[in-house]
Amino acid sequence: MTLLLSAVTAALDKRWRVADPALRFRLDFVEPPCGDVERGRGDLALARNNSPVVDLVGADHSPASAVAFAGVIKWRSKGSVTKAEVDALTAYAKAVPGATASIPLVAVCASARVRDRRIEQSWTA
Repeated sequence: MTLLLSAVTAALDKRWRVADPALRFRLDFVEPPCGDVERGRGDLALARNNSPVVDLVGADHSPASAVAFAGVIKWRSKGSVTKAEVDALTAYAKAVPGATASIPLVAVCASARVRDRRIEQSWTA
C-alpha cells in the first residue's frame, strides 16, 4: 500500500540550506539551464547579447537604496582595461537602477592598473 504524505513536491518545500558556497552557486545558477543544454538549446541557457555589461555594483545594503559605484572586471594576462571599455562602462553604468549620472567608476584588471581619469579606483589581482 502506498501512502501519500504530501501533495507538495520537495523542490518547492525547502527545509534545508546548503553550506558550501560553490555547491550553492551550482545549484542556483548552473543546474537550472542544464536541461536546455542537454536538449541542444544552449542558446536558451545563455542569456547573453555580447554587449558590454557592468560587472560590479556597490550599494549601501540590501535592498539597495543608493548605488555607491559601478565597475568592470577584466581577467587579462597582459594589458589593462581599454579606453573603449571605459567608454562602454560610462554609458552602461547610467542604466544601473538607482545610479546617478555622477556614479563613481571602478575597475579590476588582473595584470595592470587602469590609467584612465574617469576610473576613480582600480585594483589588480
